[in-house]
Amino acid sequence: MPDLSLIFLACAIVALGAIVQSLIGFGLAVVAAPLLYFIDPTFVPVPLLLQGLMISIFNWYSNRHNTDIASMFYALIARVPGALLGLWLILHFNAKGLQIMIAIAVLSGVISTLTSYAVRFNRKNLVIAGFISGIFATVAAIGGPPMALIMRHQETAKIRGNLSAFFTLSSTISFFVLLAGGRVQLHHLSLGLLLLPAVILGFFLAKLVIDKVERQHIKWITQIVCSISAFMLLYQAIFN
Repeated sequence: MPDLSLIFLACAIVALGAIVQSLIGFGLAVVAAPLLYFIDPTFVPVPLLLQGLMISIFNWYSNRHNTDIASMFYALIARVPGALLGLWLILHFNAKGLQIMIAIAVLSGVISTLTSYAVRFNRKNLVIAGFISGIFATVAAIGGPPMALIMRHQETAKIRGNLSAFFTLSSTISFFVLLAGGRVQLHHLSLGLLLLPAVILGFFLAKLVIDKVERQHIKWITQIVCSISAFMLLYQAIFN
């Protein structure tokens, strides 16, 4: 268990990620995963996945009138084999390999916010996005970028609502896959509980500023922070 000062630092990081996700629809794990991994690798994926589940529940309820979960059906189905493959990667890769995968997942999130390429919202692309989301979410709790890319041209309220509904159900899938694979321990659940107040704080802080900040500014800041963190992870994994 990390000491108290590291717990407070982790809570601050999770609160920041919760604010970002509440404002743009995804981002908690993209922001938090590399930073938490530096603090203590045990924060990723299970405790962080639990925080992603909680913020998704809050945002789903908050945006429930802009949610069409039926439209996400094929992505949810594809999430299952993706989560199973993610579990296989966790079981067969060492710590450096997982560190590199986390960095790749984070950078994919940055790229998804930079590109202007319009991915069609259809059955095939939903299956592909759901499958990739399942891999990244199970390995690093980062399931947002593939789904955000396919939904980026929808209205902001619908993006928040549909992504939140998808993440609530898909994070549950990944959690039970990790549980069945023996990757969920009591100390992971304890860390998850310690981080929970930070998610609640981030959610309510986002509510206070949601109409006062530019989403584009949030994206720029998120891109910079995440890129630096991801490249630091890669450097550490390759050269240390």
